[in-house]
Amino acid sequence: MLVEQHKNGNIDLFFAVVPTGILPYPDILYGWQLKGKKIKLVSRDSKRLSIFGLMSSNNRLAAYPTETTTTREFIVQCRDDFMKTINKPTVVVVDNAPIYRCQAVYERIEQ
Repeated sequence: MLVEQHKNGNIDLFFAVVPTGILPYPDILYGWQLKGKKIKLVSRDSKRLSIFGLMSSNNRLAAYPTETTTTREFIVQCRDDFMKTINKPTVVVVDNAPIYRCQAVYERIEQ
């Protein structure tokens, strides 16, 4: 029913992407090199980047990066920022991850 309403243009439909961590350095356990020759990979010390995203079925993406731990407060702030960008009824589908099941999120469901 939601997909049909979305196809008819009555609503926007987004799917929450579970926050994903990205490391800014290589994580290579093996590689191709000549036998007996060592290869050195230089990496810079940098923070891990986490990204929370909302993706629509027509490939519209709202991405929210952070260098801090992804908390429930961060998710609520992303939701609040996302709400400023919408202009028609919008449904966001989330999974059952604990980060989405907190009082602060429940209090804003109707918005």
